[in-house]
Amino acid sequence: MPPPSRGQPIPPQRRQRAAIGADAQAARDQQQLAAGGVAMDRKAFTARLVQEIRQMEGRQAGRGERELADSAWRKLQYDFPLVAGDELAALLAVFRRSLQGKGGWPPYQLTRIFIDNITSGARSPAPSAAPATAAAAAAAGSSESALGGPPADAAGAPGAAPAAEASLQVAPGAPAPGGAALRLQQRQLHQRLCAAVLLLLLGKLVAAPEREAWRHLAAYELEAPGPTGAGDNNDDEAAAISSTGAADDRVAAALAQMQRRHGQQRGAAGGAARPAEVAEAEVVVEAEVQDGDDEAYEDIEPPPCPGVLGPNGLGRGAPGGSLGWGGQAEAACERDYEWPALRGRLLDLGSRLDYSVLSDGGVWVPSSSDGGGAGAGAELFGLLRALGVHPRADELAPLQHSAVAVVVERVAAEPHEMQLLPQLWEALGVAGAAGAAAGSGGPLSAEALAALGAAAALRQRLPGAGARGRLRAAVHAHLLPLMERSLELLGYGHGGGGGGLLKATPGPGAGGAEGERLAQALVLSYLCEAYVLDRPRGCDAGAALASSGVLRSLVQLFVAHAATPAAEPIRRALLLACASSSHACDWALAVPACRQALELSAFEAGAALEAHGAAWQLLTSGGSSAVAEAVLSGAAAPDAAPAALARAHALLQLVADARAAARDSGRGVVLPGSALEAALRRLAAALREASSSGGGPQRRPSSGCDDGREGRGGGDGEAHDDEDDEGQKEKRLGGVPRGDLDQRLARQLHPACLKLLKQLLAPPAAGGGGGGKTD
Repeated sequence: MPPPSRGQPIPPQRRQRAAIGADAQAARDQQQLAAGGVAMDRKAFTARLVQEIRQMEGRQAGRGERELADSAWRKLQYDFPLVAGDELAALLAVFRRSLQGKGGWPPYQLTRIFIDNITSGARSPAPSAAPATAAAAAAAGSSESALGGPPADAAGAPGAAPAAEASLQVAPGAPAPGGAALRLQQRQLHQRLCAAVLLLLLGKLVAAPEREAWRHLAAYELEAPGPTGAGDNNDDEAAAISSTGAADDRVAAALAQMQRRHGQQRGAAGGAARPAEVAEAEVVVEAEVQDGDDEAYEDIEPPPCPGVLGPNGLGRGAPGGSLGWGGQAEAACERDYEWPALRGRLLDLGSRLDYSVLSDGGVWVPSSSDGGGAGAGAELFGLLRALGVHPRADELAPLQHSAVAVVVERVAAEPHEMQLLPQLWEALGVAGAAGAAAGSGGPLSAEALAALGAAAALRQRLPGAGARGRLRAAVHAHLLPLMERSLELLGYGHGGGGGGLLKATPGPGAGGAEGERLAQALVLSYLCEAYVLDRPRGCDAGAALASSGVLRSLVQLFVAHAATPAAEPIRRALLLACASSSHACDWALAVPACRQALELSAFEAGAALEAHGAAWQLLTSGGSSAVAEAVLSGAAAPDAAPAALARAHALLQLVADARAAARDSGRGVVLPGSALEAALRRLAAALREASSSGGGPQRRPSSGCDDGREGRGGGDGEAHDDEDDEGQKEKRLGGVPRGDLDQRLARQLHPACLKLLKQLLAPPAAGGGGGGKTD
């Protein structure tokens, strides 16, 4: 109810409410005076509250590490916990110290809400900067106290902790602790705790016997599916908000009822008011929207026994305040063990493992301050080694993928930590000549796929040529033998043998296996392409692939999938490898089946793979290609369609990549004075002329009625239906007619083609590498 303005009478409800409140306060004062006390005003109440807070802090200052850890553990069993930094540090030290040794386990039973809280704290956004001065920190005092920092009123407390006193003694103008610095400290402690739980403890759970792991994970509850009517609360809340004035009416009714009861009590007592009954009078008004019952809040008073785990009631602890299982509960969980339940808990813990909870750089550095942490890298590789020897490793593959993805994200964010990749491949057991490639359930093992997929994903994420060059060096030193064995399995493992290189059509039921083989071959082909393009100057990558056996398997895969639409990485890998080395090109073309594949109709002019056919003609005929000249001439024509320009762009891109792969090899892709160079210059002149004169692709006007719709059928209903269908198509295309999309594509291809033409027409010494400044 809004306050009354000047000149307006006070509403009766407000007068009644004020009278009742005054009577209740007078009754409380009379009660306290009758008991021999003194009426407490607001100032006295505030002083008493400050005194209690100081006494509480004095009691907390003398707590040991285990008491602090237990306090942090109990607080983390509730939603929205407020945990002090010293409590988090103590819990982290207890976790790490308890996990040292083969038989050491933490004194706590993992719960889902604990994992939720520490991962939520680890993902909190990093603060931009700390408060600049002590005055700025004092302005944020209330928020610091909520996060676990000392309150400003505790500076002069006789029992305050020395750390709190030192934090308040800041010289004027000097940086003050708290604020952003405190939030950063909390975030780092949460991330270190995530590393201890999701890497170190999880690795130990995977390596332990199944029943022992179940004993430590039985209290961990999997997420239950949500109720079907979860959206009803929002409707109730909206209805409560829309009902304006309903709350005021209910308050007025409650006040009237109190007034009637008060009058009856006074009449029964002969007109004398009874303060106790007036003081006990309460206005009970239930809220329209109630809080959810699934949120667990911390108790105001601590539990009587330090061994109680929290809201789940998992049992009391062992002597000394341990929050572990009791004997009967432990025996019960032993009887309830099942592998699917344990697997679900392990995979659920692995699903929380991602780089966002381990993104702080200090987590990856070994530290001795929190129990001797070896760093996130070493602990993550320990988890991978435990997964590699697990008897049910195939069923825990998602956990392995999560761990590998963390390493990829870390190296992509910090390319100077490229040394993590060889350690990853060694932990997976695939580095060097001893690595295994074959798997039990498919062509390649899960470890080989994880290692190769990590290298391929990281190559796409790395920003510069220097980082890609270091990745290529790591692949050459540690992963090239695995690539050779994997490609051999994929190329010759389908029973074709050495004589029948052309793969027969798979029979019924073989589509899934062949599709899996093709997908794995595409990853390996992308790595071969990167191996050629990212090589250092003076390195003959094609000859290295030929001597290692990789080229032989690439030729086999190319023959089997020469015209497959999805096999573009295989075609590119073989083309670029042959462009980089005369030896590799001669070796590939010496295979009769490879020449037969290149003579397929799909590589001819006007076909889907005409760009590859033209590029192979340039490699085999000394820099001349009839297919390339025809494509370039069609795009340079004055009335060329947008599709002709798209064909030319695809050809130019592939030829530019082949020229980049042929650097330092002595092979000329675009020879000076050749017919191809003349065709390139004609196309460049035509594109420049079209751009300068405005004669390039123009947008077709679409605002008028010149599309013939009015003349179709007049008022016929079928014609109107056709118009509605066309309108729906244009709406799905963003309001742009389909004809305009071709024009827009042509306008985008004009500058892209000019850039590629400038690269191809530049002298090899200046731009033969395919890169450099081109615009």
